[in-house]
Amino acid sequence: MLKLTGIQADNPQGWMAAIGIMMILAKQNKQASLAWDNLTPILYHITEDTLIESLVTYQNTPNHLIDELAVIPINPQNNKIMLDFTAGKVNFNAVLTRMTQGITQQQIKDALFLPWRNCDHIVSLGWDPKSVKQAATLAGENAPDKAKHKTVLAGQWLAAESLLLTCPLPRQQKIYSWRTWSTAVDLEGIQAIIQSSSDCWGGLHFTSKISFSGNFKFFLPSTVVL
Repeated sequence: MLKLTGIQADNPQGWMAAIGIMMILAKQNKQASLAWDNLTPILYHITEDTLIESLVTYQNTPNHLIDELAVIPINPQNNKIMLDFTAGKVNFNAVLTRMTQGITQQQIKDALFLPWRNCDHIVSLGWDPKSVKQAATLAGENAPDKAKHKTVLAGQWLAAESLLLTCPLPRQQKIYSWRTWSTAVDLEGIQAIIQSSSDCWGGLHFTSKISFSGNFKFFLPSTVVL
């Protein structure tokens, strides 16, 4: 088994990133499964070297993510998918395109195994409540609408790869909900869990409120549903 100690389930972007990893591995016909040990994702049937090699290989091939996401229903009020939190001059597809370019192997490895420090200068898509863009709580940082964009590039990229499964259908949504599970399952099992409203999967159930900085939306820190 392989613990991804840098990823945490109480961070919506972290949970999405774990799902994104499984989706990438499935595209490469890698037979992996995923479970959670409290907040930490655990991969089975794959080694660290194979995982890193698979992610780097995928990242270095032509990416069709934007085309794939075109099948996700959009909100007719703003012509966006529900997890497109961008606004103003920030274009969601442009950020996705930039994210797929120039990610290094070390950045991928750091995102998987080291604490997320949100120090990569790329537009935050609002999925990580701890990103400096929203919180702006560090000394010397500006208010959220003026702070520099900072996030974990590889983590945000992996999260974006999960959107076909993790992006909810269009509706007036103010809360995002997700859950973990204690039994290792493959991608089909993950899809079944995401689509289910059952609490019998042996994991934790989280919610995160969606807040605003101007017109830009972002997730607030999560809470556990008891």
